[in-house]
Amino acid sequence: MFAQFIVEGIITRRPETGVTRDGREYTQFEITHYRTWMDGNTTRKSPPQVIDILCWGRLAQQARKLSLRTTVTVHGNAPQPFDNNGVLGLKMFARGLSVDIGDLGNRSTTGERSGHLVTSPEGEQISADAWPDVVGNLETAHHSR
Repeated sequence: MFAQFIVEGIITRRPETGVTRDGREYTQFEITHYRTWMDGNTTRKSPPQVIDILCWGRLAQQARKLSLRTTVTVHGNAPQPFDNNGVLGLKMFARGLSVDIGDLGNRSTTGERSGHLVTSPEGEQISADAWPDVVGNLETAHHSR
């Protein structure tokens, strides 16, 4: 039985993809996690904790689309310590990812407005023209704002 850990953080290193010798696809990126708590009337914040996230298979295909400064929630196994060039690091193997919806639409690399893209049920970003039943009124979607 494995413990499930859930960590929220901000992506601080662009996702890097690769393939193992046996053909398995992976995506690796880094998040920075801050723990906050209230101490009386004062909000306290822990020092930043950097965690290296590793995704495999379909999750890796989705994770490679993430961009810097996006807030993500990672579900996975307990973070494992590792030696990162003499600095203690944490590595976590992700089983699931959730993206903060407030961060979507502000990260377009092609300069499109957020109304031009929709997210499919599988989490894929696709053109709104391909999903008129999801978007509804395309004229409104393209000219909103």
